[in-house]
Amino acid sequence: MTSIPSNILQAKRPSSTIIKFQGNRYVVIKRTSIRVNGKPRPKELGVIGYIIDGKYIEKIESISKSYEVKEYGLTTLLDNISQSIISSLREVYSDEDALKIYVIALLRSAYGNVTDREFEFKYLTSFLHIECCLPRRSLLQFCTFCLFLSLSLSLWFCAVEVCSVLAHTLL
Repeated sequence: MTSIPSNILQAKRPSSTIIKFQGNRYVVIKRTSIRVNGKPRPKELGVIGYIIDGKYIEKIESISKSYEVKEYGLTTLLDNISQSIISSLREVYSDEDALKIYVIALLRSAYGNVTDREFEFKYLTSFLHIECCLPRRSLLQFCTFCLFLSLSLSLWFCAVEVCSVLAHTLL
């Protein structure tokens, strides 16, 4: 183990930290203590910064680039050709419920009889999730609620209407 030079140890840094030499630089590590069998023991919480040229430099969290892949084709095609359904649903149901019924019908038309877990995944990975902006659990809860109130019948009719519109458009 190498000893840390005094100019590095004297650099101003946050309290409850230690300095270690790792790789080719001095790192500042946040520490706390935990009790093991009634005795305090040091515990390192992780690197919070570096000592560069005798000065403490706070660690900058890297910005992770994440990309989401959304399914676009089938659900968007169904959405484009069945816009009249949403207006018909809004005449009978509240705007939010009409939108939920519409999204459920589109996804059931696009993917068939999927399980609830698959249904949520299909919704979250489609562009309907972006366009409709329904809360994540809202749709699944509404779908379950529909089973109890026999609204599933109207969902089925809506899905049949989407399929018939699709069939007439493609033929």
